[in-house]
Amino acid sequence: MIVLFLAFSIGCSLKHSDNKLNKANEKFIAFLDKFDTLRLPFTVFGLDLVDYTEKSWIGKVDTTLLIANPLLKPINESEYNFIKSKSPSYQSFRFYGVYKKKTDDYFLAVTMQKDLHKDEYWLRLNLFNNKGELLDTLTFAGQKVGLFNLYGKINFNLHITTYSYHDIKEDSTNFNNYYATEIRSEYNIAKAGKFKQIGLKNERGYFTNYGERNIVSRVDTIDGRYRSK
Repeated sequence: MIVLFLAFSIGCSLKHSDNKLNKANEKFIAFLDKFDTLRLPFTVFGLDLVDYTEKSWIGKVDTTLLIANPLLKPINESEYNFIKSKSPSYQSFRFYGVYKKKTDDYFLAVTMQKDLHKDEYWLRLNLFNNKGELLDTLTFAGQKVGLFNLYGKINFNLHITTYSYHDIKEDSTNFNNYYATEIRSEYNIAKAGKFKQIGLKNERGYFTNYGERNIVSRVDTIDGRYRSK
């Protein structure tokens, strides 16, 4: 009888644990459902940043309206639990779901983080395991408006590169160009579910912002490569 009772108790306990896990997974899947599907390659350069602000412009024949950005899906305070271990306070920031992608072992989710007290916002990459546990985050793109820009791209193989520009100095002889220190960081996703930095380059260069989307380009090299390529 004692053995049967213990077996019954253990069985009930395991069933209760399974139910709790299933409910947690259901909440996590519901959380990710609001994110759009991430399509690769994914790049955010120049005026691409505007696509991820809280408000977007909708042009019409006779007027232009500023509306809530339909790409950004608000993350409420209860859903914030999924990202709070690596995010700042919910009272000082607002968070939005943007994109999701399932890898072999993880979920990659792109969120937008908006500072309520400063004019800045950041796109962040988040790695979750299949249980919905947040494993790691990486700031991918965004800006402190008028002060600092960060751009990024993700290739088909989930190779991640970010570009930031510092100590910007305009060229007094050509106001379309400027000198800046470019910091280029490269990452991949390690088996432990972490963003692993595999490259870092710090270089002073001569740049311009090319075309309608203001894509950063080197103008002091032979190839003049665009940073979105």
